[in-house]
Amino acid sequence: MKYLCLSLLAFIPHVVAFDASAMKSAGGALIDSTEPVHSFEYVSNGNANFLVLNKEIGRKGNSAIWKYVDHLPIPDIDLDYSLYYAMCNLNGTFEPRVVAIAKLEMDKEINREVKEAWFANLELGKYQKIDTSNIECINEGYGL
Repeated sequence: MKYLCLSLLAFIPHVVAFDASAMKSAGGALIDSTEPVHSFEYVSNGNANFLVLNKEIGRKGNSAIWKYVDHLPIPDIDLDYSLYYAMCNLNGTFEPRVVAIAKLEMDKEINREVKEAWFANLELGKYQKIDTSNIECINEGYGL
């Protein structure tokens, strides 16, 4: 019986708490046109970086009260690439829920060389890896 219980534990998914409060925030963005309002927040614990997906659950004065939804571990990014969130097109249409790692070319308004991409599925409350072939990322610094 002891072995049966231990064997069953191997098939039970582990739930790991994610505590962003101990991490340093490096900014974020509201996800445009979502109800309820959602946001991305880029956080780091010094060893690893994450993009946290949050949902607004209320307000306190002029400040939003955020609830953690999911987090995306950000892989190491080559120097000539950048992380784009709330700044990409999917199939030619602006889609603020797309997160992508794309080549950073300052002389181009749109960067089409996308290495990896995810979709913040708000209905399911999780990030999903997606195909990169129909994604373009908008270069905020173009023309500056």
